[in-house]
Order: sequence, then C-alpha cells, then structure tokens
Amino acid sequence: MRRFPWHGIIHRSRTVLRVPLSGVSCRLSSAFGFSYRFLSPEFIPPRGRTDPLKFYMERRDMIQRRKVFSIPEFYVGSILAVTTADPYADGKTNRFVGICIQRGGRGLGATFVLRNVIEDQGVEICYELYSPRIQEITVLKLEKRLDDNLMYLRDALPEYSTFDMNMKPVPHLDHEEIPVNKVGLMACQWKDCVVNQRYLGI
Repeated sequence: MRRFPWHGIIHRSRTVLRVPLSGVSCRLSSAFGFSYRFLSPEFIPPRGRTDPLKFYMERRDMIQRRKVFSIPEFYVGSILAVTTADPYADGKTNRFVGICIQRGGRGLGATFVLRNVIEDQGVEICYELYSPRIQEITVLKLEKRLDDNLMYLRDALPEYSTFDMNMKPVPHLDHEEIPVNKVGLMACQWKDCVVNQRYLGI
C-alpha cells in the first residue's frame, strides 16, 4: 500500500480516492470487476498527469469551495436548475433549467452541460462546476440514463429536451437507489457519428 500527495490510497485490488467531505467519496473501478458510482468524478486524478502538485493544489481549492457552496449529487440525465450571477439580468441573477447531457473535465476545470428547448429553440449552457458565478445548483429530478453522454438529444425530437422553467423538485430519499430512465427515443435521422457510437438510449 502506497500513499501519494493527493491522499489517495493505492491497493493491489482497487484504487480508492477519499475526500474528507460529507457526501463525497469517489472510487475507481479496477480491471477486476469492481464497480462504484462516481459521486464527484472531478476528484479522480487524470491519467498521464505530469504534475501531482498541481492536482493537489486544485483539490485543496475544490474542498475549500465545497465548504462554502453546496454541490449536490447529480448525474448525466438529471434535471437541474442553476442560478448564476448576471449583472445584466433583472435581480442580478439568471436561472436556467435543463437536463444534464454531459459532464467533463477534471479538477477546477470540471464542467457540465444543461440543455432545454425554449420557444422551439434548443438552448445549451456549459457551466464550470466550481465557478464563483454559480450561486445555487438545485436537483429537480435525480436520475440516470443508460448512456454517459446525451449529446444525441440535439438530433432527437424536441419533446425529449423540453422542461418547464418553473418545474418543481421531485422528492428523492437518501436511502433510495438512483433511478435509471430507460426511455427509448423514437427513430430519427441520426447522424453517422451518433449511430457509430452504439448508444443504449436510442
């Protein structure tokens, strides 16, 4: 067993990354079949990193940010409402509701993309998870999808990406399992790049 600067503990059977915060525990799957859900994938060190000190400093800043700002548990497929500071909007804030179609990045560069169809126009906003402009992240409906990337919703019917901006949160108990929405999309003129990916949700 070895200990590294990011306080990860390396075992022969699997890799465990523990973050000293409630609700944050990331475990890496290994080649031996261990499978754990990623609550905060941005804490997982990227492969091929050349500067462990950089990741250590980012991780420390991420923990400090979480002490003053609550980042809830959510996955690709969850419906979120994000409130950001906007000096040009009424009330100096802007609130957007949409389905999370992608999560990416590592460390302070972690991002997530929300999509909604407003007045027959698809709107997507990419947020930086640790941006100081974000004032609140509310999970309106906590669920997963069969795929880890829902970019194909751009080519799907608008009804699959349309959500009420005044949507009320759907209650979810902590002891309940995360539901997996297995909705199958209707046949569309999918692009070749979508078909070749062999997504499970289409």
